[in-house]
Amino acid sequence: MAQVYVRPLRARVERPFQELKAFQRVLLKRAKAVRVEMSLNGRAFSYWDEKRRQWRGDPGSYEIRVGSSSRDIRLKKTWTLEP
Repeated sequence: MAQVYVRPLRARVERPFQELKAFQRVLLKRAKAVRVEMSLNGRAFSYWDEKRRQWRGDPGSYEIRVGSSSRDIRLKKTWTLEP
């Protein structure tokens, strides 16, 4: 299983440490590698604003985390959401 998590580096509101935003089941044979592509849209960087009753994405830096589970992160990359 390949999983993609998003973690805001400086959240304006309280949010989970990381949130699962995409996943894909991958079957591998021993000692084989495959390329997996997943996309994240703007909603992947958003949270539900209860006061405004809408999804909201705050500008800032986010860490994209990829792994086989939330406890087995193997790749990290920082991405910035511009205002």
